[in-house]
Amino acid sequence: TVTIEAKRTLEYSKLEALKLGVSHIGSEEMLLALTREWSGVGAQVLENLGADREAIRGAIKPPQGEVSD
Repeated sequence: TVTIEAKRTLEYSKLEALKLGVSHIGSEEMLLALTREWSGVGAQVLENLGADREAIRGAIKPPQGEVSD
């Protein structure tokens, strides 16, 4: 059974993929999706490790040949 939080994370991953200009959901998109809502277990782990959404976003490179905004 897939939880509501997992479904939401997948939806956010899809949105992050669109923002990055890619047609697939990879680990980068999943990581960014986890940082959108700090209420889930995965996000809490990231927060406890000192993760910062903007630092994560800055570390993710756009696909080659594409420019991020």
